[in-house]
Amino acid sequence: MSRDKQIIEFLNKVGWHGAEVKPLAGDASFRRYDRISLNEKKAVLMDAPPEFEDTRPFVAVAKHLKKNNLCAPEILASDFENGFLLLEDLGDNLFKTILESEPKRELELYDCAVNELVKINALPVHKSLTYQGRHHSLVPYGEALLLD
Repeated sequence: MSRDKQIIEFLNKVGWHGAEVKPLAGDASFRRYDRISLNEKKAVLMDAPPEFEDTRPFVAVAKHLKKNNLCAPEILASDFENGFLLLEDLGDNLFKTILESEPKRELELYDCAVNELVKINALPVHKSLTYQGRHHSLVPYGEALLLD
């Protein structure tokens, strides 16, 4: 079955039958993202082919961030076996876009960003996180992961 048909099946299964699917910007990985809309509802579909990537660590990290009062998208639905996550749509307000239209907000925006990074840096370092009873290793980002 084609990947597009699997996506339609997943969306139908999780209550998004007939939703419009539009591509979002790419990712420097095997992942693909689509904006999903149905009536007034919006979400983001993460398509991470399971032969290349396990989506469980993404969910584990998102839940860990939220548990520590940091921002991460809500996980609306998942199909780990096929590599699909339906995520809260956090919108299109990129720093670049806001700064182009409201340059006076530069200090405010960067102050918020730095404060969030300080909070993340203050969290205890975990070599793995547990999600659904499984431990998911957190590989430090470096040259080896970049080249992979």
